[in-house]
Amino acid sequence: MKKLLLFIFLIPFVCHAQFSKGEKFIGGSINASLSGTTFNPAPTTNTSNYFYVAPSVGYFTDEKTAWGLALTYNNSYQKSQSGTSGSYNSSSGYTWGLNPFIKRYWSLSNSIYFALKGQVGFTRGNSKNVSFNAFTSITSTSETPMYQLDAFVSPSFIFFPTPQWGIETGLSSVGYTYTRNLPNVSSSGTFGLNAGSISLGLAYYFGKK
Repeated sequence: MKKLLLFIFLIPFVCHAQFSKGEKFIGGSINASLSGTTFNPAPTTNTSNYFYVAPSVGYFTDEKTAWGLALTYNNSYQKSQSGTSGSYNSSSGYTWGLNPFIKRYWSLSNSIYFALKGQVGFTRGNSKNVSFNAFTSITSTSETPMYQLDAFVSPSFIFFPTPQWGIETGLSSVGYTYTRNLPNVSSSGTFGLNAGSISLGLAYYFGKK
């Protein structure tokens, strides 16, 4: 970890960028999963679905700096059901967000770049929990709307297999997140390092040579 941080610190002093003012890019990332598991001998079925998409656009104001905006949408669903009684508990939710960012680039070679991204964001969403008791035939439901504000910095490496297409690998992020459940039920603020996480994205750069 210390060697990685030292490498990131030295990059601005040994690298240069190869973009130009006025260039643009469009891209984003997508993630989806679907899983189901049954446990025996007392059959219990767990189901989990997840979908996330984050399109983004950017504009270069000079050869090293791009400003942009990312939109995010996340939808998730989990359910645990007893096969013997038919009772179940489920939770589902969605969020959408607006995330303006600034990104600084340095070239490591003709096809590999290092980038630092500073981003702020606003996220709005809602979660729903449902519990059904088959013995009493009672269903209880609760919903919790929420919003979230965050700001973070994240490094990434970008590989260009062609001059226009960039495959980006994000390594980790450090920042602050504030979350409030509505209507003014509870709130929390956290500051921390999200180390060890890896994200993948794809972007098309207009005008890059």
